[in-house]
Amino acid sequence: MTSIPRRLLILAGVLAATACGGGATAAHASRPALPASTSATTWVAPVPTAGAEPYHLAVGPDGSVWFTELQGNRIGRVAPGGAMFEYPLPDPGSKPHGPAVASDGNVWVAESGRDRIARITPLGVITEFPLTPGSGPAHVVQGADGNIWITESGRHRIGRMSLSGQVLEEFPLPTWQTNLNGIAATPDGGIWFAEPDANKIGRVSARGDVREFRIPTPGSGTAHLIGMPDGGVWFAENGASKIGHVTPDGLFIERPLPSRDGGSSTVAADREGVVWVTEQRAGRVVRVSRTGDMAEFPIPGSDPVGIVVGPDGTVWVAEDDGNQIARLLPPAV
Repeated sequence: MTSIPRRLLILAGVLAATACGGGATAAHASRPALPASTSATTWVAPVPTAGAEPYHLAVGPDGSVWFTELQGNRIGRVAPGGAMFEYPLPDPGSKPHGPAVASDGNVWVAESGRDRIARITPLGVITEFPLTPGSGPAHVVQGADGNIWITESGRHRIGRMSLSGQVLEEFPLPTWQTNLNGIAATPDGGIWFAEPDANKIGRVSARGDVREFRIPTPGSGTAHLIGMPDGGVWFAENGASKIGHVTPDGLFIERPLPSRDGGSSTVAADREGVVWVTEQRAGRVVRVSRTGDMAEFPIPGSDPVGIVVGPDGTVWVAEDDGNQIARLLPPAV
């Protein structure tokens, strides 16, 4: 293993504090103004590597926010004190995607362009583990069994890897030649995954049984989901601008988002069960309370994609086209 050089940017000197009030931001001036109750404070900071395309995020046990740079070929980290680091992956064209922080304190990342899984320590030491050629890993998650689970889009399988990097098992899917994307874990041992092309959500049970559930809305464009304590998942319907929930028995609830053509890219949840979703085309994020009430918050910049909620309730957003990381401090509910 080799320690990878780091680039450091102290955010304190470059973060622009912006109070986002009731009106639309300049980038989205044609959209209706938001109610004053949806005002929030945000900070944004550019990613040091130009054109990096930060995409998905994960929160570490120390509060660090990790993100993948799809085109920058790096893994980024915003430290609790506000410093931003970048860790280059050894192989160009890795196209890092779908990070997850595991119980060992390391960050696990799918190298979608190189059929590998990368493990990054909190100090930036990178180790890569090969998969079967053509696997096309998209996302990773740690399951209740402690192992790393992988969506292998190229081989239409769900993989399971130990924390030492050994591939333990692969589960072929009933729907052959389906595109795979997001993956999520639930406390009951379930592993859920999104099949955008087939318009399905699948689940591998703790016993290894595989089931698929067809999403009620045709062409929903579901690519990302988040596991919940009830054993079900919330999922983002990007093609339908909806958010949905499905139980292990396949019971669906779907709700339209406020911006009806705003898209819905990625979902996250806080410790209280409040769900957050990015409206990629609207340049906003939506908070969905446990009772189903929704509030929209504008995000400075453009193209919010990944979203995650820190242990203190702070919402972090990766802006793909904007090439920056935003931090949202929402008002109390």
